[in-house]
Amino acid sequence: MKKIITLVLVLVMAVSLFACASNTPAPAASTEPADSPEPSTTSAVVDTSTVSDLTGYPGDPVDNFARDKYKFAFMYSSATSISAMFYNAMKDFEDKMNFEIMDSSSDGDNELFINNMETFAVQGFDGFLLNPDTNIMERVCEVCKDELQIPFILVFNAYLDEEGRSLYPCVNLFAQDLGRDCMNWMLDNYKTYLGDDVDVATSNIGFGFVTHSVIPDLALRTTTAIDVLHERLGEDVPVFVADCVNTSVSEQGGYEALAPLLAAHPEYEYWIIFADMPDFANGAARAVEQAGKDDKTLMTCGGETLLIKMWEENDYDGCWVGAYAINNYLYVLPMLNGLIALRDGRATYDTLWADTRRPGDFATLYSLPTRMYTKDNYVDIMHEVEDELGFEIAWY
Repeated sequence: MKKIITLVLVLVMAVSLFACASNTPAPAASTEPADSPEPSTTSAVVDTSTVSDLTGYPGDPVDNFARDKYKFAFMYSSATSISAMFYNAMKDFEDKMNFEIMDSSSDGDNELFINNMETFAVQGFDGFLLNPDTNIMERVCEVCKDELQIPFILVFNAYLDEEGRSLYPCVNLFAQDLGRDCMNWMLDNYKTYLGDDVDVATSNIGFGFVTHSVIPDLALRTTTAIDVLHERLGEDVPVFVADCVNTSVSEQGGYEALAPLLAAHPEYEYWIIFADMPDFANGAARAVEQAGKDDKTLMTCGGETLLIKMWEENDYDGCWVGAYAINNYLYVLPMLNGLIALRDGRATYDTLWADTRRPGDFATLYSLPTRMYTKDNYVDIMHEVEDELGFEIAWY
């Protein structure tokens, strides 16, 4: 427990040091503060005197076995490698935190997403972790808070009003820092991978960005990375955006977005590519390989799950060389602690993680710090995570 609490304090301090959140405003939302969730009708009894400075954080000292077991659902609009690995990490915390969880994909069907929430409510679920399509974010939050009265936490994408203020608790990464750090890292380290004779100022290099322009968090990663590129190399650098809004949020979507772009620009000898997420990066890496550019391309992304799997299983040594990320277990842990605190009644949407909140927000964006994973350091990082958590984890 001391190790876990130490880890938590480090994370909390790191989160509080960052001033910017990683989302852009969602369309037309109410600017009223979020009310606390109404308690659901289960037999769980919790001593609310256990509220502490760590309530809702990893390392929360509450006795989770002094209550009945909670039943949670992790719901997402489309299945990805990230959602699958997150769910597996959540499952590993079930017997440690006294809950059970199931996952549910609506396969891009927004009406089905709402229907599934209503079905789970009838079945007596105690709380939701939600990653809906951004087009139904407002409706999803209204249904949970006002109609179903079931506590929930948003995952990956926050719900903001027109002034950029967070309305409900969300766990995500610092999109701006992620895009900035990835681009800076590539500009600082490209010679290691492309060769000492390559120079970003004079060599024939195209800069590619594999993104999804209508998902706020992903779009912000890319726009920030492009801003950094312009700041360091000027406005005239050749920038090409492979937008997966025209394909899909998947590995295949990343491939289909980038492959025609590479084919249309054979004039560039080298490429430096940033992908928003691992699925896009995996597809983009396939497009690069098929274009015969693997040894003349450098790519990083946000999120390391697929890359670790490729290193472990196939000793992958292609153009996709690194990722800024936080381990999946450290990512899902505050979601679970926060949701339990809401369900217990020890926290509300207004009070949860309040000491890390941006000024003006009605609810907290719990944004997590990232670090660069490469083939040279990922083993050490994974062992560090296991030491801090106190148990062996699935690496992918």
